[in-house]
Amino acid sequence: RHPKLFLDEKQALEDENNPIFMNEDEKIKTRCKEIAIELGNSNAIKEYEKSPVYFSTLERYLCRGHGNGMFQRYKHYRTWGRWENILYKSPVPVLKHFFDIGDIGEPILSKKLDDIHHTKRKPFLNVNRRNLNSKWNFASQCFEVLTFVHMIRGIISRLRNGQLKSSFLFFLDSVGQWIAFATQLVFPLYIIAVFCITCIYVFNH
Repeated sequence: RHPKLFLDEKQALEDENNPIFMNEDEKIKTRCKEIAIELGNSNAIKEYEKSPVYFSTLERYLCRGHGNGMFQRYKHYRTWGRWENILYKSPVPVLKHFFDIGDIGEPILSKKLDDIHHTKRKPFLNVNRRNLNSKWNFASQCFEVLTFVHMIRGIISRLRNGQLKSSFLFFLDSVGQWIAFATQLVFPLYIIAVFCITCIYVFNH
């Protein structure tokens, strides 16, 4: 799960302009854009080349160095050649193994699928064991947030990838999470403490 497996600006630019990865509509629009650029037709260029869209001054400042805006944030991940190799690496399943024919001839999910479960003997390869117990997962997340493990791990990961702005925003987000989790933990204890103190005061007077 390398973070830069699909991140490649040069390869993304090549794949974006490669007709192999386009449908017919995209091929026509790309050709029209090329002709507009050759003729210097600014109105036509705007028609076929999307401009960056910003929704706030802060977003404009943070994305200023990249010049891509909200809808183009992951433009450099569009290395379609690599995605294609990954998506079609696994064998394609046979649909008749998953569907049956209903009473009026419509396809329905096979009831045999209900008998398939994740077990130690026959485990699912893509099962995340941490998600099997939601209560334990929540407790683990609370612990990581309150002890700043979540914050430190995320910031170090982003700094290693050179994501300085993202590190700062993640820090702010982590502080907000810490306040939220701490409030959930402290507030009930505060209510209980106040209730006990009130009861003691009432009984003594």
